[in-house]
Amino acid sequence: MEQGWCSLVPKLLDLPDHDSAEKVLNAMWTLRDNCLQDFAGVLPQLRLLKTRFLELSRKEMEDGTAEEDSYFASVLLQDIDRLLEHADKARDEL
Repeated sequence: MEQGWCSLVPKLLDLPDHDSAEKVLNAMWTLRDNCLQDFAGVLPQLRLLKTRFLELSRKEMEDGTAEEDSYFASVLLQDIDRLLEHADKARDEL
């Protein structure tokens, strides 16, 4: 927090590759309790990212390129969902 990571990490959500998105989401999860104030500002961006990954997951399934569980559905969407759920619970507690 003292080094400003709470505001820097969410900016990395704009990186175009999915591997980076996964790492950023994991970092946000790790920092969630200490950085909730900063992360609240990117909730709309997380929802947009979720929509994008839902679409990619759907395309994987349609194209037959997905295995049983899509990477987007099984990893990235779950990471986004748990961040959104945590933010909703924290907001309800306030």
